[in-house]
Amino acid sequence: MKTAVLVALILTSAMPVAAHDWVAPEQGPIGRSIATEAATLAAVQMKTGINSDADDSAWARLQKVERGTPVDVRDRTGATVRGRFAEADDASMTLRDGALTNRIARTDVIEVATTETRGGSPAGAANGAALGILAAFLMAMDERVMFGPTIVGLPVGLGFAGYYGFGRTKSRVIYRVSAAQ
Repeated sequence: MKTAVLVALILTSAMPVAAHDWVAPEQGPIGRSIATEAATLAAVQMKTGINSDADDSAWARLQKVERGTPVDVRDRTGATVRGRFAEADDASMTLRDGALTNRIARTDVIEVATTETRGGSPAGAANGAALGILAAFLMAMDERVMFGPTIVGLPVGLGFAGYYGFGRTKSRVIYRVSAAQ
């Protein structure tokens, strides 16, 4: 039996193999994964000579970003991809958005920026509370509305909404492709 298997393997491995033209992958998850991996492999093979030393040092800084950091990635098409940083190697970077994973080839990345929301807006809280008080008095003119919960609930709720809704977002660029590319 082992001899028959060995003979079959030898005969089938001696058959000529024809190269196929590249066919656009299907748009399903497996097809996208194949296309991404092919682009990654091509990027690794083409890496030598394409990126400057400054670009390599900037990419090295990107590789040191802490996992889970929220980032915005702008690609060559101009689209912005948002997610949490997972990892970066010499050929690509990986973002996570919940259960979804998005791998972007290094050659497609134009800019990577971290985004941080720092605190809230005291002015937004004050304006929300003022709007809540005004709305509470307008609603309290109708005798069917309970005045106590309305005069407390609306200003507090709209104050919180104003504070967190108008919080400051800070963006810091951590990688930008060099102008030579």
